[in-house]
This record gives sequence, structure tokens and C-alpha cells, in this order.
Amino acid sequence: MRRGISLLLLVVLLPSCTFYRLVGSTKLKTPEFKILGCEVKKISSRKADADFIVSAYNPNPIGLKNVNVDYEVTFERKRLAQGRNVSIELTPNGESTLVIPAEIALDDLARVLGPLIERILTNQRTIPLTIDASFHGQPTVYNGYEQGSLFSFRKRVTKTIEVALPKEEIDKARKQMLNEIRRLF
Repeated sequence: MRRGISLLLLVVLLPSCTFYRLVGSTKLKTPEFKILGCEVKKISSRKADADFIVSAYNPNPIGLKNVNVDYEVTFERKRLAQGRNVSIELTPNGESTLVIPAEIALDDLARVLGPLIERILTNQRTIPLTIDASFHGQPTVYNGYEQGSLFSFRKRVTKTIEVALPKEEIDKARKQMLNEIRRLF
């Protein structure tokens, strides 16, 4: 019985000992995140694939695994895309560039069609997208030799960015719209 309790305590306490050894002399700080931009990769008849580029700075001398991001992308206050629990990793003492993929269904785009068509017809080459992201986790800390976990954090970032529209596709869409308007009149 005593042996079983000792073994249970060892199994429960050993992982947290690794955590304390890794962070023992360090006061952990919350990582900082900046949304740098968005790159539209592909547009098809059903969806647009895009990558959101985020800069993450981890001020801690230990890396962080098991960190996630939830996000929502809006145009004209209407949701275009969202993602939940996209996994990321932050390197120790440094900046990481994160690429967070998003898929924008063209059905969702229909809700903002009026303002989008106006931008295309007036030959504007960008659209303002608002990104609301929440970075969170109960990370596993690590160095070159060991890892452990025990704390959690949440950091929210909101930013509006101007996203460049793919020139060829927009020029083609603009021509088609203008031809349709001419046929009506």
C-alpha cells in the first residue's frame, strides 16, 4: 500500500518538477503577438485560400509548445472566416513568424458583396479586413534537454489590415462586371 502511494506521488509530482526546474529562476512573461498581414494564395469558384502572417515574440528563455490561436476575420463587420485551436509553437528568447491558414467560403463573401463590388469597380486594389485573434494555451515549456507544463495564458489581438487583391482575378472580375452593366443599359 505504502509502495503504491509512493509510486503514485512520484508519477504525479515528477512532471511538475521538470516544469519548476525549467522556470525556477525565471519569471515567465506573456508572449507578444502582432498581425503583420495577409496573403491571398488562391481564389476558386467556391473559396479563397489565404495565409495570415503573425509575428510572435517569446521573451522567455524557454520555448512554449501547446499554444493555440482562435481567430475571426471580418469585412464590413461581417464574418468571412474563423478558426479554432490552430496549433503554434514559440521558440525561446525570440521572434517567430507564424503562418495561420484561412479558408474563406465565397458563400460567406456574398454577405459583403455590395461593398466588395464597389471596391472592385472603383479599381481599388485592397480590402480592409479586421482580424480578431486570441492566442491561448497551457503550454509545455522546453529547453534543449527536457520539458514540463503547469501554467496557462490568453492574449487577444485585434487589427485591421489592408489586404492586396490578386490583380489578374480582380481585373477579370471587373471586366465581367462592366460588360454585364453595359449589356443592361
